[in-house]
Amino acid sequence: MFVGFQSRKDAIALSMLEGLQQIVNNNNCPHKFRLFFRFSDQKSPRWNDEFIKKQLETYQKEGIGKIYVCGPPLLEEQFD
Repeated sequence: MFVGFQSRKDAIALSMLEGLQQIVNNNNCPHKFRLFFRFSDQKSPRWNDEFIKKQLETYQKEGIGKIYVCGPPLLEEQFD
């Protein structure tokens, strides 16, 4: 799951998603769920077309058939 927020304070359900990631990690099932997030206020590099293409190619090779994107419209459009 790829999620983007303005800041950690503005993040919706992030603690729940981080908890899910922890459960998956504790059960040695990293292929079941992976969480990627970025916060605009931290000036992290944007997820550009090259980043997205690389992620999709990697997951396709691993047999992962679905990804979920949650964020502002621009982020969702990039993944489309």
